[in-house]
Amino acid sequence: KLKRERGEENVFDLSLGNPVMEPPAEFFDALRAYADAPPAGAHRYMPNAGYPETRAAVAGALAGDTGLPYEPQHVMMCGGAGGGLSNDGEIPVVTNCTFIENSADVGGGMSNDLSDPTVTNCTFVGNSARLGGGMINYGGSCPTVTNCTFSENTASSVGGGMNTGSGDTPTVINCILWGDSPDEFFGTGTVAYSNIQGGWPGTGNIDAAPMFVDPDNSDFRLQTGSPGIDAGHNWAIAGITDTDLDGNPRFAADRIDFDPGCGIPVVVDMGAYEYQGEPFPVKLGDIDGDGIVGIVDFLALLAGWGPCVEQCCLADLDLDGKVGIVDFLTLLANWDSRP
Repeated sequence: KLKRERGEENVFDLSLGNPVMEPPAEFFDALRAYADAPPAGAHRYMPNAGYPETRAAVAGALAGDTGLPYEPQHVMMCGGAGGGLSNDGEIPVVTNCTFIENSADVGGGMSNDLSDPTVTNCTFVGNSARLGGGMINYGGSCPTVTNCTFSENTASSVGGGMNTGSGDTPTVINCILWGDSPDEFFGTGTVAYSNIQGGWPGTGNIDAAPMFVDPDNSDFRLQTGSPGIDAGHNWAIAGITDTDLDGNPRFAADRIDFDPGCGIPVVVDMGAYEYQGEPFPVKLGDIDGDGIVGIVDFLALLAGWGPCVEQCCLADLDLDGKVGIVDFLTLLANWDSRP
């Protein structure tokens, strides 16, 4: 994409070990010496923008060659992981972002190595990698991915939408993974109230064409009648944000009476965009849907104490499959929380 936008002569492609210029002999000598005796901790991916000293060196070289005022902040190094965003031992909050047409060896859109990002209201479209076209999780990562849309991402191996290692535990809720290649989700993790092409085990999951408005022109909003409308779980997004990727109300009452998801009095949609209707306030802990977290909700929580029996267990505020002390404390924290 950068080559198309900036011109091939202005992009130095150092990805996947295929530079566009022949390095000097000293480079190969230094590389062999480094490989023979690598320092501790050397086998890790660089920060997303690149090491500061490397960016400064490249900027200096470009300034010397061209006479233009290049500074380190004008240079971004693209390494082998996380074409859009590379998290290494981090806990970032990523909200309302679009990852489009990025590429890397692993994690075309996002790479998570020993990282626990919270990713909400994001789209991953047209990204590519060997593993994890849209996102890859490894090294003990536990990302929480909520109300995101993955489509048209590709992996030359596995995990077109998302790739997860055996020791990683992502939580994917209220998401749409559709139209990725060769598969949508590879690995393990908790997936619930999501639309996964080809199907995936988990509470509230579906396998049905999402009916995007115009995916050929990158419009991944939902058409009227989409199976993703009102099919999510309110508690996954309530308390995090009240709006979708467009900035529109996240909870909106539409004209369809049937709500396949979990919530009251209206139910959140799947994906990054909310099908718009009449805005309606939803508060975490408001189990009876009267707009106030109070005694009725407290009694409902006590009545549901223990393992959830029904699929839509509204007293389970933290979505761990049981009603317990964490849910009780969450309800108290939101007590009398008015719209």
